Amino acid sequence: MSLWMQTATELLYHRQYEKFRNDLLPCAPLTLPESLLRELEFGERCCRDELSDPLFPIRFMWVFEGHEQQQFGIPALGRSRYHPELLQFDICERVFTDTQFRQEMEAEGFLFKLSDKAVAMSAGWILIGERLIEDLIEIEFTLGFEILFPDRQTGELRPAFQAYRQNPALTRDLGKNE
Repeated sequence: MSLWMQTATELLYHRQYEKFRNDLLPCAPLTLPESLLRELEFGERCCRDELSDPLFPIRFMWVFEGHEQQQFGIPALGRSRYHPELLQFDICERVFTDTQFRQEMEAEGFLFKLSDKAVAMSAGWILIGERLIEDLIEIEFTLGFEILFPDRQTGELRPAFQAYRQNPALTRDLGKNE
């Protein structure tokens, strides 16, 4: 699976979407969660131009990191770089809801695709979307494993979005992929 994930993330990052769909997708070693397919579609739609930032396929990176963490104990964020809580709380909930904050960020050079809730970071375009938390949990259900990320304050490894996970009403529909 690691070789498949490495190839998948490289093809997506290098905008080789057709090769990914035709050659790699049919031989996926697991059933891909819908969130990964949405990320692929975002790349196909918005990250085609060679002169703009590439897609940074963070959901694919989470699958990759989750697999490596489960198999080899390799910590998360080595490949995905950006903590999911940073994307959700520091970017999504601030940038996409606070116009003044977004304008300040844009003045500093940050780029956003508001319709997709995406941001261009140093690694490329990251699709945050409407369901980042649910997407991560869906990936974990697919893997059968909670990915552990360093806590943003203590550094201790733990699953992201603890408050969300503790609310059964918010997570009740995500078990369908088990």
